[in-house]
Amino acid sequence: MNTGSLENFKKEINQIREYFQHIQYVDDIVNCAVSDTDNEPIKVSLNKLKEHHRNFRTDQKIFQYKASIISLYGLLVHA
Repeated sequence: MNTGSLENFKKEINQIREYFQHIQYVDDIVNCAVSDTDNEPIKVSLNKLKEHHRNFRTDQKIFQYKASIISLYGLLVHA
């Protein structure tokens, strides 16, 4: 493997790590409580996100799993 390919591989792996981190951040936000002291746009947005997350949770996890596997496979095929 040449240096350019190795750097590209590292970059792609880091993007997948960032994707996993993003998933964790969304999960953290969804698990936050909405307070009466939050401003109205934040409450509305957070409640919409919570509702969407509740309705889409299982399908979302399946999609994220498939996307991760496909991304990792693609890296191995092109490595």
